[in-house]
Amino acid sequence: IVTMEADNTSDISILPAMVSISELGFDLVLASVYAQGGGFDKTSFFRKFISFGANMMMRYFFNINVLTISSFYRVYSLQIIKKINAKYAPVIENRGFICMLEVLLKAIRLNASVIEVPMKLYSQKRQGKSKMKIVVTTFNYLSFLFKNRKIK
Repeated sequence: IVTMEADNTSDISILPAMVSISELGFDLVLASVYAQGGGFDKTSFFRKFISFGANMMMRYFFNINVLTISSFYRVYSLQIIKKINAKYAPVIENRGFICMLEVLLKAIRLNASVIEVPMKLYSQKRQGKSKMKIVVTTFNYLSFLFKNRKIK
């Protein structure tokens, strides 16, 4: 199962490698701007700062050893989605950008094997205007943090 940003900023050329890695037995393959070799291309300092801060905070509070928690560009095994649904149905409860942290956290709590692959995020290729509202997204992350520290 592949998910990705719909705004054309993800590097589609790494998808075959992500699928191949998934076929090696990984439950979740994450495209990561924070993995060695990844990064941002033509992204504002403010956007990078917000992304880095949110990733650091959520990794700390949820004790997650994954560099990127917010990327939509992922390859999931069907088995991990079924496990998440069996334990936490529904797979996704939260609306908006926070759903990516929700699914990642549920997978990690079920001992999913997770690997990150480097990806460049190409902001100049963005189609349309960003749907992310900083204040709303920040509120959603903080709300999720306080409500979901119990996910086990």
